[in-house]
Amino acid sequence: MSRVNKWRNGIIGLCLVAGSAITFLCFVFPLRAVNRVVLQRGGQNVRFLTYAPFGLTRAFTVPLAHVSAAQGRGGTPLTDSCEGQGSIVSFTCLTSRGKISNTRLFDFTIGVSRMF
Repeated sequence: MSRVNKWRNGIIGLCLVAGSAITFLCFVFPLRAVNRVVLQRGGQNVRFLTYAPFGLTRAFTVPLAHVSAAQGRGGTPLTDSCEGQGSIVSFTCLTSRGKISNTRLFDFTIGVSRMF
């Protein structure tokens, strides 16, 4: 194998690895973005609807006591992150362009920073 072929094969391998990593991130990153947050009846659980690949959504329910916002709604930049107790991943919950139908309820339930 000549020296030129080694360089060519190395560059091709590097492009394949970089392209695969970018494709993987394009599928994983939207899983962190929350589409909708719903306080369920009774006020004990919160239902998160997140995006999934191919335009679908997935939903999961978390007890309200296990949800913590990084900061309150008043000082929110473009995004705010929410974490669940025992969760490895934090979720990008809201943007400043998001619609909150009951701001007072949000501020006293989901928008609270809790220590776990």
